[in-house]
This record gives sequence, C-alpha cells and structure tokens, in this order.
Amino acid sequence: MTITVYDWAKDVEDQNLLILLWFIRKVGLHNKDARYIDKKTRKKFLRLGFYPDDISTILRSKSNGNDIAKKNRVEDHVRFGYYHGNETVVEMDLGHTADVEITDQSNIEMFCYLSGCLNNNLIEHQRPPKFFHIGKAVRSRFRWATSSKYVTDGDEE
Repeated sequence: MTITVYDWAKDVEDQNLLILLWFIRKVGLHNKDARYIDKKTRKKFLRLGFYPDDISTILRSKSNGNDIAKKNRVEDHVRFGYYHGNETVVEMDLGHTADVEITDQSNIEMFCYLSGCLNNNLIEHQRPPKFFHIGKAVRSRFRWATSSKYVTDGDEE
C-alpha cells in the first residue's frame, strides 16, 4: 500500500513513524490554521496538538517521538514537545511530497482506521481541529501497540 509523506521522510524505514507523519500531514492539509512560517528562516511548517497516548499508540513506543525522529534522521524536520502537560505539540516542516510503500499489515490497519477518523471529523466539523484526539477507540483497537500501563481507557473525550 502506498501513502504520501513529505519528501524529507521518504527514506524513513520505521513504518510506524511514516504512518504518524502521513497522519499529521493529512490533518494539516485540511486545517489552514495549523500552518505557520518561521519569521527568521521563512520555512513553512505545521503545528498541531495531539494527546501523548495517541502518538505513542501510532508509534508503538512510550517515546514522545523525538527519539524515534532522531533515530530515523528526520529530527530537523519534525519536533515533538509538550504544552500544558496533557497535549503534545508537533511541529513538522512542509515540503514536496513523495510516495512510500507500507507493507506491515498492522500499519495498513492503522492507516485505514486513521483515514476513517479523518473522514468522520471532516463530516462532523467540516475540517479537523488544531487539536486532534483519536480517542479511546484507537487505543482499544490497537491495544497491542503499546504497554497496557501507558494506554488507558479512562481518558476524557
């Protein structure tokens, strides 16, 4: 299966990270309020908020993402930080796009699920909000993705 990511991510081997980068790009495409320009460098980037559990579920790691980005040599293009303790702010550089192949079945399922989340959000809200929460459903469906200590069912909607 082929997904579209920014060209700076085309050599990433971690398919979990590719799915997250695809997802951030898709949310940002429908949300003009999430696009920014660095005043010094004139570089364009997206800034979106996610619950840390959602990022961990997609990445299948307890990491907030910076370690995985560094390991895949894309830390100059995607940055994960914390804001108000309950939201992870992700900044990701814009660029030209490239198609990459996803072969892992669990990542294909994650892609399908996240596509459905995006489509439902567009139907309900006309466009995704700057803060996107994929919620309990993804964590229960993909419970195997992370340790049960980190993934909880008690998060607020």
